[in-house]
Amino acid sequence: MGKIFDYPYLAITMRKAPLIALIVLLFAASITVVRAEQAGVERIELQIEQEKVVRGSLAGPENSGETKIYEFEVPGGVRVETTITMSHVEYLSARIILGIGLSTGGYFLSQDDIVTPGSSKTYLFSWYTTSNETFRITLTSIADRYAPSVLNYTVKIILRPERDAPIVTVKSDGKQSTYMTSLVDAPPTVAEAAAAGPIATLAPGEGLSLEGRLSPSYAEKGQIVKLYGGKDIDDVYAVRVKPEAGSSLRVKLTPNHGSAVLSLSLMTADGFTLDASTSREGFVPATAQVNFTRQGDQEIYVKVSLLRANSPELGYTLEVELTRAPQKPTITEQEPPLFPESQARTIVIGASAVIIILTFASIIVGRFRRRSMTAYGYEW
Repeated sequence: MGKIFDYPYLAITMRKAPLIALIVLLFAASITVVRAEQAGVERIELQIEQEKVVRGSLAGPENSGETKIYEFEVPGGVRVETTITMSHVEYLSARIILGIGLSTGGYFLSQDDIVTPGSSKTYLFSWYTTSNETFRITLTSIADRYAPSVLNYTVKIILRPERDAPIVTVKSDGKQSTYMTSLVDAPPTVAEAAAAGPIATLAPGEGLSLEGRLSPSYAEKGQIVKLYGGKDIDDVYAVRVKPEAGSSLRVKLTPNHGSAVLSLSLMTADGFTLDASTSREGFVPATAQVNFTRQGDQEIYVKVSLLRANSPELGYTLEVELTRAPQKPTITEQEPPLFPESQARTIVIGASAVIIILTFASIIVGRFRRRSMTAYGYEW
């Protein structure tokens, strides 16, 4: 038995310490997964723009940690804003794993952190959804019977509508009218936009404007950890036009945040790009134009794509105008002059020549007359 405490045995044990720690950590993680699978799921009923608050504690048997799961239905075209506050109550520090995602599994946004005794931490998870889904919020505290911990939590959930093009403004001859579209979220592809149908039909001299939204990824660490995201990075709108030969479709895209860089593309139904440009940082808009050489109804697809943005939320303004064909200059008829220009020139030249000839003739005749005159003297 004395050999067990010999120095060589202790050295071998110390070398194996990282391996032992890794095995313990993996075992704790497997216990966490089992807890998550065995944890009951509580359903929450939510209404748009109505905040829902749930409270509870994470302790578990012998204060060894616990997992709580909440599920709720989310319609398309809303932003799910979840504020989670974790407060330490007693015993030792606890490791927490917080996440929001679909009920089918996985996290869209998550945070792995340590809550120390006497501390409180707040986390904001915000996710934009484009379709009807069942969301899940998972709260997990990892502790142990030999290192117990008790945490309290507060979860606040609110659904904020963020539809694309909720109102479209149409301008014509200095007048404007507005109407609501049936869009929840603008589709990301030309094919889906074609199936949804045009948002407006423009005749020469008419234009439209609308506001849309995209969902960039954004993270901010501080006293409140903020995580934003979503999968909405492309919006496509179908616009039906009735152009004249010589008219143009002019499109202007303006982001509402100075850090945003957006791409603007004008496309045909088969996905061919007619014109494209990119906005620059600092609210500088992107512009594109299509010129028509013949008249005839057709559909143009306007695609807005997110390239970069340092902002948790991003909106944009889209303006589309179909210009009139330029008018041809009108020529007023004038009465023809008495003499055509060529004849008048001939007459002027001839008259000038006659005057010059007569002048020279008069000079010559005058000289001959002076020579023919004889002076006679007088004799006394």
